[in-house]
Amino acid sequence: MGRVVVDSSTCKYYEDRSRMLTKIAQPDEKCAFVFQTFLAFQKDGCSITASPSICRVLEELLPISNTECLVVLLKTMSKNWRAIICSKFGHHLLQKTLLKCLDEPSCTDPLIRDFVCSFLEHVSLNLDLYMGDPFARFTLRLYPQLVAGIRLEKDVITNAYSLECIRICQPFETNYADILDKLINGFLLTSDVYSHCRNESISPFLQVLMMVSYARNISLFIENLEKIAELAALFSKTKKKQRYVLFYCRYLCLSSCATQKCITIIVILYGQV
Repeated sequence: MGRVVVDSSTCKYYEDRSRMLTKIAQPDEKCAFVFQTFLAFQKDGCSITASPSICRVLEELLPISNTECLVVLLKTMSKNWRAIICSKFGHHLLQKTLLKCLDEPSCTDPLIRDFVCSFLEHVSLNLDLYMGDPFARFTLRLYPQLVAGIRLEKDVITNAYSLECIRICQPFETNYADILDKLINGFLLTSDVYSHCRNESISPFLQVLMMVSYARNISLFIENLEKIAELAALFSKTKKKQRYVLFYCRYLCLSSCATQKCITIIVILYGQV
């Protein structure tokens, strides 16, 4: 987004709005207040997300936002997806907004779906560019989830994505299976996966892609798993940097208990489960 300095009066306006909200008791009045705040954000534009305090205020409003509020928020961010995706503070707001879009009734609202699909199209055209961006790479982890309608939750203790907390939602792409196949072939079933899974920026995206693949089509996931492990040399004793995808590959096999084949792969390669 470039270096932007947000004037103190603008920051104060949003901070005051946050304090004023605490004095409103009625749910419908709260929604109306949030809606007006998001309209102000629409007028000011995404450049004000350069302020961490403004982003915090807007994030705090999301839990009580209805579909109309989300539409205004998405409309504002859609004017410059690249800027908000690469924003140091704004990317947090974008991620929380997109996650809320997976919930009912937001996921079935036509306008929300149009904006999310616009985001997905933008990301699909800039995936390689964003993969190395220090802030955009975090938002990319939502891309497979939104495409396939899978919401991954993190374990409260380990802070790692948990198979026990996967939610099946409404996919935002009707051809999600084809898109997932393309992603799997491009990132996992390729010789590049060896370097990808040892790259701190890319490996979390691979982990998410594997879990989404597991959640949507476990038979295909199992079919691909052995090849992925082979291409990535995950279990080679001569390789030393194995701490990223290696853990998840083994964890998925052992936790799913889906088929004996998964366990067999681990037994053969590790010698024990």
